[in-house]
Amino acid sequence: MAKKVKKEISAPVGPSDYKPCLYLDLQDQDVSQVKELNIGDKVEILVTGTVKGLSQRQRQDYDDPKKTVKTGSIDLEGYKIQVLEEEDNVYTKMASEDD
Repeated sequence: MAKKVKKEISAPVGPSDYKPCLYLDLQDQDVSQVKELNIGDKVEILVTGTVKGLSQRQRQDYDDPKKTVKTGSIDLEGYKIQVLEEEDNVYTKMASEDD
């Protein structure tokens, strides 16, 4: 069964030098074993798991104390992380030629 995007969340882009990051903490895993994954690479990652907690916070903006910034967390249990790569086959080549 095909799946559709339920919600897309992107890092905010703005004039600030601060660039928020998303961290995936992988306990007992060696990320150097992920072949061809280098700092600076653009990747697509699929994360699945069971939602165990949702938290929302509000704090002062570091650049402008008059503004507030919302931050949120999604706690996952039994998660699985997949680093995706482009499929290299006849069908994906034909699809890219149509663009």
